[in-house]
Amino acid sequence: MAAIAVAVAFPAQAQEVQSDGLAEIIVTAEKREENLQSVPVSVTAMTGEALTATGISNVEDLQFFVPGVSITNDSMAIINIRGIGTSAFGVATDPSTTVHYDGVYISRPTTSYQDLFDVERIEVLRGPQGVLFGRNSAGGTLNIISKMPTEDLTGALGLTVGNYEKRSLSGTISGPLGAGVRGRLTLLANQRDGIYRDVVSGRRYQNEDNLAGRLTLAIDASDRLEIVLRADASRDRETGARSVRPFYPQGFVDAGATIPANDKEAALDRLPRYDVDAWGVSSTMNWDGGPVTLRSITALRKSKVVQALDVDSTDLFLRDIEFYERSRSFTQEFQLLNNDADKLRWIVGAFYLNEKGNDEIRIIEPGRRLAIPENNTTNAFALFGQASYELIDRLRLTGGLRYSYEKKDFGYRVLLNGNQVDAGQPKSSWTAWTPKIGIDYDLADDVMAYASATRGFKSGGFQLGDGRPLAMTLTDESAIAAAAMTGESNSPKIG
Repeated sequence: MAAIAVAVAFPAQAQEVQSDGLAEIIVTAEKREENLQSVPVSVTAMTGEALTATGISNVEDLQFFVPGVSITNDSMAIINIRGIGTSAFGVATDPSTTVHYDGVYISRPTTSYQDLFDVERIEVLRGPQGVLFGRNSAGGTLNIISKMPTEDLTGALGLTVGNYEKRSLSGTISGPLGAGVRGRLTLLANQRDGIYRDVVSGRRYQNEDNLAGRLTLAIDASDRLEIVLRADASRDRETGARSVRPFYPQGFVDAGATIPANDKEAALDRLPRYDVDAWGVSSTMNWDGGPVTLRSITALRKSKVVQALDVDSTDLFLRDIEFYERSRSFTQEFQLLNNDADKLRWIVGAFYLNEKGNDEIRIIEPGRRLAIPENNTTNAFALFGQASYELIDRLRLTGGLRYSYEKKDFGYRVLLNGNQVDAGQPKSSWTAWTPKIGIDYDLADDVMAYASATRGFKSGGFQLGDGRPLAMTLTDESAIAAAAMTGESNSPKIG
């Protein structure tokens, strides 16, 4: 889709540049701020400026610029990293890759697909991240970091127009609010007409009508304590994606179905729907204790999802699906890491998740209506630690381990034409040990070689509709790679 973007900013901020002339990219792939060149992880980092320059406006667009990543928006963000991912949905199932926003774990894949605005950078970590990121990071994880409030008063306006009457307007204001307090407010409105045209009704499908906002407060509570408070909210109203059929069975044709002439046309008996409301608040506290830093990340998130889909993709009433989901999650993470990381770098931490959700899927056919309401409560706890030691000049050894415990209390009912035909309340728990060991060597100032063996895990769960337990899955990966920074790009080239 062609687009034209116009941005106005005031005043401009200087970008930090290294002595070799390359703009320095700081990443938190190992839970501490480090130069991208010194991280022995397969990671691609894109700054906010790079996202704007390449026209990336949502999570799905990343797949066109990040190797080894595939992302589709099929009623939720289905993220595959190096071929590992899952399209299962429901409050008792989990993905195989994760999204973290400003250090906060986003538990529901139905809310992971979102517009990207006022972003400092995105880090895509490929491969199992079982030690530092834990649950469901079997394939990898996406770290999205928003911009922080500025010391001076700044502001920006952005306008993007494109095909299908696309228009996106964003505005940001940032600056001091008082002694030791800085604030940043960003608002976004995004609209686009539908891509697909219904040849029968003339309606258009897969439009966009999204609103989002984020407020960030940075408070210098003392010389040693910084508190960052964030609140965000988004409202997505879309007519949803049509079901795509590679071919139409002859039975559909014989029944009188209208067959679209190309992949930009559709003929549906109902309007697809994709509504998502999500909001969250979080607090990040960093206490500088001299030799160590203690960090606390506390977050509460809620979401509501309503979806509808014409499964048969015809203007005949054959099968429709409706899906409803509500979710509330509370997360708490503590991290303790050393500040003097000359020879030895280490981090230890603890993580807790409490998530409550309910959903209902409805399968509607002529003379038959199947409804499956579900509810689930997840409690997850983990302890982790990782250390890296420089054995000799340029040569470092890394080891890490995480212990995870999870418990799910699940309940479901199966209703056929309003009559209950099945029900259950299964419970189960899982434990996992996920280690990492690695070694890396600086071949030159801008070239690193490393080898690692890591493990990640995907949480267990319950099958939609019958409550059958889904086993926890472990993913192991061994890698030998070299990463180099070049003058043409700030992203590492992995070999």
